[in-house]
Amino acid sequence: MNAAVMFAGSRSGSRDGSMSGDWDGSWSMCDNVFINIVQLTEDTKMNDISMSDFFKMMEMFNGKSEDQSTFKVGERWVFRSVTHYNVGTITKVDSNFITLEQALWVANTGEYDDFLVDGKIERYKAYPGKVVINLGALCDAAPFDHDLPK
Repeated sequence: MNAAVMFAGSRSGSRDGSMSGDWDGSWSMCDNVFINIVQLTEDTKMNDISMSDFFKMMEMFNGKSEDQSTFKVGERWVFRSVTHYNVGTITKVDSNFITLEQALWVANTGEYDDFLVDGKIERYKAYPGKVVINLGALCDAAPFDHDLPK
């Protein structure tokens, strides 16, 4: 049986899991949020979204998607936030953060397109260890297929 959340929301309930209110379906309690579980098939449509797409979206939000990120461990990228440029080799990716090692804070790229094409960094400082970047702080990112200065 495939099951999906058809309704999620707060319900009044007691500590033992009993609930007040009417509902036709079966209820489960998880962290004081009640969800209605119903039997669905992968071709069931829900507001023009197939259940198969719904399940894929749920896997992405739960960090279980096979291809959950553009960024892959071992690749070198440059990350731009509003105030900082960082470049380094990705060692870990999760839903909110990227960890870089062999990373640089880039103070001056010169012409940005030349920096990306040639890999020449005008002014930089190396991080003494790893650096963790919050994905929510990024403006953009680009692959950086060049050796980093030592």
